[in-house]
Amino acid sequence: MVSHDGRHVIAFNGEIYNHRDLRDRLTGIAWRGSSDTETLAEAIARWGVPATLSLMAGMFAFAAWDRGTGELVLARDRLGEKPLYVGWQGGQLLFASELGALQAHPSFRREIDCAAVRELLEFGRISAPRSIHAGIGKLPAGHWLKVETRSARPGHLPAPVSYWSLKDTALRGLASPLEPDFEAAVDAVEAQLQRSLAEEQIADVPLGVFLSGGIDSSLVATMLQAGSSGPVRTFTIGFEEAGFDESSHARRIAEHLGATHHELHLHTADALALVPRLAQVYDEPFADPSALPAMLVCQAARTQVTVALGGDGGDEAFGGYPAQARTMATWRRFGRLPWALRKAAADMMEALPAGTVNALLDHGAARHGTLPSHRLRTLASLLRPDSPFALARRFARHDPEVDTLLAFDPTTHRPPAFDPAPGGAVDAYELAADAHARGLPLGAAITLADAASSLPDLLLTKTDRAAMSVSLETRSPLLDHRLVELAWRIPFSMHHDARGPKRILRAILARHIPNTLYERPKAGFSVPIAQWLRGPLRDWAEALLAEPVLRRQGLLVPTRARSLWAEHLGGRHDHSSLLWDILVLSAWLEARTV
Repeated sequence: MVSHDGRHVIAFNGEIYNHRDLRDRLTGIAWRGSSDTETLAEAIARWGVPATLSLMAGMFAFAAWDRGTGELVLARDRLGEKPLYVGWQGGQLLFASELGALQAHPSFRREIDCAAVRELLEFGRISAPRSIHAGIGKLPAGHWLKVETRSARPGHLPAPVSYWSLKDTALRGLASPLEPDFEAAVDAVEAQLQRSLAEEQIADVPLGVFLSGGIDSSLVATMLQAGSSGPVRTFTIGFEEAGFDESSHARRIAEHLGATHHELHLHTADALALVPRLAQVYDEPFADPSALPAMLVCQAARTQVTVALGGDGGDEAFGGYPAQARTMATWRRFGRLPWALRKAAADMMEALPAGTVNALLDHGAARHGTLPSHRLRTLASLLRPDSPFALARRFARHDPEVDTLLAFDPTTHRPPAFDPAPGGAVDAYELAADAHARGLPLGAAITLADAASSLPDLLLTKTDRAAMSVSLETRSPLLDHRLVELAWRIPFSMHHDARGPKRILRAILARHIPNTLYERPKAGFSVPIAQWLRGPLRDWAEALLAEPVLRRQGLLVPTRARSLWAEHLGGRHDHSSLLWDILVLSAWLEARTV
């Protein structure tokens, strides 16, 4: 879209939820229509990009071209709900919201970034600023990038500029906390959530809610129903496998609300049908198994609605990460011991031959499902970290010995597309450690680390790509940056009580529905991938892990991958997380050759 003065050209992906408020400030314009894209074009024409970004609330990625100066500005929303890829290829600057668009360009080179492969195997995703392709970067969340095209040097991109970050938000909240009045904090959060919902439920198309039965999605569904004149449409996913199916909880809440509820179950046959589509839907290798139910629920929702609201963001803003509690408990257990002593013990454990350990300590490994050597190695990896943030990073890693899988030197790789590269998700633990040193409570700092490391490149990537693959628009009221900023002003101690985390959100929910509907242990959105790999997905996995296939691909050591596979199939260790990373990578590489 071109601005009224003809100078600014906008390419835009997303939604600006407060664009009507922005229009009220943009006086004197004869509007041609009612779209938020036109609002963005005129805001940039009048105020410039930095000022416009500071006023926008929403999810977005955009490119703004100034015909007068020859400047190209690329920008991405604060939390990273929408993607933006950019890089030089064949002397030309390419940018898009999908890698597939760049791959269609005749100048595109399909060179693999080995550092991205290593990160995929370590954490299950590829974080900004890298992508799977060398020379192509992902613009980090909360950043904008300006390219002076008339003087740009091919192959060089300036450093992106940060205009918002979780770390800065946490530190500002620390400097300007709310009064320690719990009820007042609950009132403030509920009022802001109502404002966010009022903006995000504006749509001229059918609208629904993803309902898992957990606190976050239940709160969104409850408050949306409270302000609706008719029953809202809710959608949930269940599983055949015992211990993974929580659809009954969502059903009870939907029945209480009087919502029109749609319940689907992800059967193994569905998984088999969806797995081959992962490489297509996610552009680059993406190894979160919960992408499968996300794809299925988005498909189901799209048959009924065009826009769906969800509960993403509640854990990140309101202290609900299970990993935070696990890190704190483990650090309290081991952190009091001198690090030198812990390191020496870890070194000794790792030096013991696996065969000897198993022979001496195997008192029923088949019953426990894990060999003693693996349990000892896991204990050693928990003793070795020298700080709670290093421990949090260890918990986020899928395997502490991932380098033994690599058929390349992980220390030599192409630099990322940006020069210099901004701190990405892998650096989140160091950033959180700095915030802790500046006064942020330890529990809040670990929550910050986990949120900054996984929110934009794992959780939001999963939801956005699954939805976009079926032309469904998803919105996350709990990720409204104004609500996130408010949440970080609440003293961390107020987010927890004897019943667990997210005390603020639970208190709001209790005002609307009986607490018996949602007060239960947090289960998370887990997928029975370990069982599926030993069962219905075994043949698919076997084909991708065949030695000739891995040798031809040239990125992994086939014997090491096969060893992991054999241990998993034999029930000697659950390698499902790392194996899923390997399988997603192998499937993506094979799809490129078709």
